[in-house]
Amino acid sequence: MKIVRAKKFFNFIIEDIEVPPISKDEALVKVNYCGVCGSDIHYASSYEEYVNLGHEVSGTVEKIGEDVSNVLPGDRVVIHSTIWCGKCENCGDGFPLLCANWGGGLTTACHGFSEYVSVQSRYLLKIDPISLLQASLIEPLDVALETVLTTDISFGQKVAILGPGPIGLMMIALCKRRGATEVILTGIEGDERRLQRGSELGADHIVFSDKQNLLESIKSMYPKGVDATIITASPRLIDQAIQITKYGGIITLLALGKRGEESVSVNVHELHVKKQQLRGSFPNPNGYFSVCKDLLRQGIVDEKKIITHIFNGAEEVEKAFRLVHEKGDGVIKAVVKM
Repeated sequence: MKIVRAKKFFNFIIEDIEVPPISKDEALVKVNYCGVCGSDIHYASSYEEYVNLGHEVSGTVEKIGEDVSNVLPGDRVVIHSTIWCGKCENCGDGFPLLCANWGGGLTTACHGFSEYVSVQSRYLLKIDPISLLQASLIEPLDVALETVLTTDISFGQKVAILGPGPIGLMMIALCKRRGATEVILTGIEGDERRLQRGSELGADHIVFSDKQNLLESIKSMYPKGVDATIITASPRLIDQAIQITKYGGIITLLALGKRGEESVSVNVHELHVKKQQLRGSFPNPNGYFSVCKDLLRQGIVDEKKIITHIFNGAEEVEKAFRLVHEKGDGVIKAVVKM
């Protein structure tokens, strides 16, 4: 089978390897679709050695081990990309989503830019009645949902979302569903199509933060500031978020810093004086796949407004990555049909 790997400076290779074997509690899944995530772009642009890519995977079960009972060959599934250990204190206390050990390599064999993956069957979710293409959005939608829940969005709130990537765009619908009355979406030059799509998805105000003064723009609409701010674009926006968020407001950081830029300076005095809460959101392990399937099924999140480009086969993975990295052709979300 073919598998795509990449390393620093977008050096891609396609390798032919054996189809992975399965153990008695595993299933072999034929990958149908895999989405290109911002973290994949990060790996392909900065890692020194070749790494496997792709964790937004939907596929079809080809074969199952003798102990597998929750799926059958032919079932259409989505794969959990990260898992919980079941052994740490948080897992033992009933909080697997706060697993303290997942970062120690507790990931499924989710190399989505390949033709097949083998995975323990307990990390498979059957996706009927949604399509395989819709299901490729379940993992990033899980990221968006976890962040919105972490921010405690509620009725009547004004929310600013800094960054109009696919996850930020999906957050618009989720915030509105949670009761937010107004959503402000920010972006920069080059984000025109994404910001337009944000308006279509329900954003009430659009701000080009590289052309307009964000603080002045927010204050002109909401003199006391917004109730909550979600940062999806860059951790360096924390200080701006502190400024535009009202006293007692919540700021949630989802964005990851580039390699070597993980530390940022923060005006802790203003954060302290304004009695704000700064929260981190990093939704691993995945926790809301079933909910996300229902959100897609009900059309609360419309995949046709998020997925703009579909590529075909291992040979087009690099092309998909470069398009997303360069924000070419108005791309919002690129998916590869393997």
